[in-house]
Amino acid sequence: MTLFLVNAAFAQRTSAELRKLVLEQNVVDSTYTFDRSYPPDLDIIQLTLLGDIKLSNDQSVKILNSAWTWGADTTTTSRIIILDQDNNFLGDYNFYGFDKLPKRISNENLIFSYVNEETGVSKDTSINFRDGPPKVFEVNGLGKYYYKPL
Repeated sequence: MTLFLVNAAFAQRTSAELRKLVLEQNVVDSTYTFDRSYPPDLDIIQLTLLGDIKLSNDQSVKILNSAWTWGADTTTTSRIIILDQDNNFLGDYNFYGFDKLPKRISNENLIFSYVNEETGVSKDTSINFRDGPPKVFEVNGLGKYYYKPL
């Protein structure tokens, strides 16, 4: 489900405040879109709570996709945000482009789906989070990503 929210009430909210609004809803696999644009520049934030991953130490982390599209040339900067069960920020991975973010969680793994533009073949890459966020991981066709803890 995608929710598109355009409202002057969101215009002055920080990214952290918008994340808090989405996390309080606790709705998994729904994308919340906050449009804070002021023409000609875009300022759109899309947030998707993928869900929880149970760690081997019996704790859990929440995974939140964040994509910020900004500027007249529509640059998109994306992150996978890792939070504890109390919604405290633990760290993140930076990406470029909304399409490179993970699509879902399955069996304590983040699942990335990638379509090779030359062959049209779709590939999934599974990244294991069972022992906590990996310091670095590679997604076939998309590159290496590094964890930045708080």
